[in-house]
This record gives sequence, structure tokens and C-alpha cells, in this order.
Amino acid sequence: MRYLTLFGISVVSMILTACISPNMPIFGAQIDYILAFMLAMVMMEKTMTPVFYCSGVAVFMDAFFSKAFGFYILQYLLTGLMIYCFIRKKNIKFGGIIGLAAVSWMIREWIGVILCFFMDAPVGLGLRIIHSILPGAVPQILVSMLVYYLIKKLYRHRFIWPVATFADWS
Repeated sequence: MRYLTLFGISVVSMILTACISPNMPIFGAQIDYILAFMLAMVMMEKTMTPVFYCSGVAVFMDAFFSKAFGFYILQYLLTGLMIYCFIRKKNIKFGGIIGLAAVSWMIREWIGVILCFFMDAPVGLGLRIIHSILPGAVPQILVSMLVYYLIKKLYRHRFIWPVATFADWS
């Protein structure tokens, strides 16, 4: 049931990110629901499993929306790995959620800009920073906090936690 739920959350977040968010930009930026769900789930369970699921749906985004295969996969995999390495042994409070949401948004955007440079895609770096990255951080923080609240309610149920959480190793 856990993996089915993780897959369902990943697919819904992909649909929101790839289909709905481009048609409704907030402050000129497209909100990344995949990133928000991945951040919330990694913060809750402190495993890499949500990162792999979110990177898995990025394969479909690469297949349908990207000019180069691996464009979205690398963004989510590297950002998720950085998030996991930072919080795996920490308890994050309210201010930490805000900071992690902003930093993860900027890391993912910067990885996208770097990949665009490697693909020789025209990227106006100054315009991208002023019109997308910085203004998009505030709505991304708000969405990430809302998603964290919803995921926290979901993680109150035992079926969503990894089995090792409840295993008695003695």
C-alpha cells in the first residue's frame, strides 16, 4: 500500500507540475509540485525512496516535455539527494521548512539553468533570476508548507511508513 500511495502522489504531482502549473504561473514562475511533495516526504521519513519515485515520474516528463532525455531526472535526483544528505539526521522545525523549500527551489532552478547551458539552449541568466527564480521562491515556499502539512497528516497512518520503522530488531 505504501508504494502504491507513493506512486499515486508522484503521478498527481507530475500532472500538477507538467500540465496545470505552466498554464497558471504565479509571479512568472511555474510552481513545482513534484519538488514540494518530494521535500515533504523526505523530511517526514528521511529515506531516499520519495526521491526515486519523484525521479521516476521525471522520466515521463523527459519523454514528453524535454528536448534532452535526463533534463528533469537530473534536476530532481540531484536536488533530492542534496535534501536527503542535509536532513537525514536533523529534526526540522518551521523555519527549516521555509529555508529548505527556498533552497531546494533555487538548487533545482540552477541545475536546470546549468543543463540548459550544456544543451546550448538560449537562457537569459539575468532575466531568469529576476523573473523566475527569485519571485517563484515565495509561492514555492507557501506550496511546500501546505504540502508538508498534508503529508504530515498522511504520515500519521502506519501504512505509509517504511517497514523498518516498526521492525523490532532485538
